[in-house]
Amino acid sequence: MNERGSGSTQERTGITWAGVWSALPDFVLAAQFLLMWVNPGIIGAEYLPFYIGLMMAEFVAIHSSVLLGNVVLGGG
Repeated sequence: MNERGSGSTQERTGITWAGVWSALPDFVLAAQFLLMWVNPGIIGAEYLPFYIGLMMAEFVAIHSSVLLGNVVLGGG
């Protein structure tokens, strides 16, 4: 039981340092994509194929997970 006497196990919400540190790589990658979108010369145009490949891999991963989820759950 918690301090209020109920059996609720609701976790504390809000921003924690662990959450900030775990989200930092996502923010860095998002900033790199933003810079590549605005001005490819900032990062270097030679890295453009890497970012395109990364977006293609992410597209396949996201859409295949939806398809496989429907198959597993019996919807298709």
